[in-house]
Amino acid sequence: MHMADALLAPAVAATMYVASGTVAGISTHKLKKDDEPQKLPVMAVTAALVFAGQMINYTIPGTGSSGHMCGGMMLSALLEAKGMELPLSLMGR
Repeated sequence: MHMADALLAPAVAATMYVASGTVAGISTHKLKKDDEPQKLPVMAVTAALVFAGQMINYTIPGTGSSGHMCGGMMLSALLEAKGMELPLSLMGR
């Protein structure tokens, strides 16, 4: 993440890691169950576009952190919730 040290409490970070891992597992399971191979190229291309767009960072004054384009919203609009988690997880959010 793009944060200064100790900006996030360890308990919060651990909770979010567990939640993210759970959602990624559920999403992957649902994608396997749907068996729609035409979604895979769309997922790959949109993940590449979001990854490239998120290279442009800006600083958030006073917080010691930075931000970038919110690609998750675009992915959820194009791929539905279950299709967006895998590309976002691969990019390392």
